[in-house]
Amino acid sequence: MAKYVTPSIYHYSIQSILTVDSIQALKLILDDFSLATGLEINFHKSTFVPMNVPVHIAAAMAAALGCSTATFPQTYLGLPLSTQAQGFGLPTPDHIL
Repeated sequence: MAKYVTPSIYHYSIQSILTVDSIQALKLILDDFSLATGLEINFHKSTFVPMNVPVHIAAAMAAALGCSTATFPQTYLGLPLSTQAQGFGLPTPDHIL
């Protein structure tokens, strides 16, 4: 039988992986990607949206990336992003038939 990870254990494992050092390593990888492809990442236009992260750690992570912090709700490409499910009235299969 498959073992499932409970959300609290998953949260702690992710929290231990995402450190300021790992964010700095991610930034170096993204910078190398930019150099290799010629594509530029506009970190000053980007936002870092931490969830369940202490404010001082989130600020350090955002500073390592060179972007600002943000919270939900927000928009992305004109579409609303939220931690809550949004009903848009889109057709579902039983409406189509």
